[in-house]
Amino acid sequence: MEPNLQVKRKFKRSLHLFMRRKFRNSLYPIFLWGILFTSCNQPQPVRFAGYRNIHFSNQGFSTGVIQMDAAFYNPNSYPMKIKDAHLNVFINHLPFGEITQDSLRLMPAKDTFFMPVSVKINLIDFIQKAASLSGSDSILLEANGSCKIGKAGVFIKMPLHYKSKEVLNIF
Repeated sequence: MEPNLQVKRKFKRSLHLFMRRKFRNSLYPIFLWGILFTSCNQPQPVRFAGYRNIHFSNQGFSTGVIQMDAAFYNPNSYPMKIKDAHLNVFINHLPFGEITQDSLRLMPAKDTFFMPVSVKINLIDFIQKAASLSGSDSILLEANGSCKIGKAGVFIKMPLHYKSKEVLNIF
């Protein structure tokens, strides 16, 4: 073989290997970005789904506490954590109380979970509002606020909204 031909072949081979490595190395970042964009999409907001187990306790003449289990629904296909839930509760568009929950809870994927909450209320305002509802058989219950949801230590603030017409079964 000619020495020139040998050099040409060696050069072609090294150029081919170099280009192949360069092409393969340039695909890694594109592949990595594709994985990150599909796995780190914006989570859907958690929905306030209702309540159960309502208990009332009196903490003096003018203050009362309503304790209940608030239900939330996680529409995401992966489990997440919820913390710092803060909701303002309204009855017939009138302020009723505030729900604040600072504890960290695990939310199962695509499932409803319950979180114990307490609503501190002013009993005098509560009695006045109850008297104004005496002729009605239903109320409009609204809860608006936000919570922080996250995964792997990264939390984002999400809105929470709930609105429902509740039938009063007094007797």
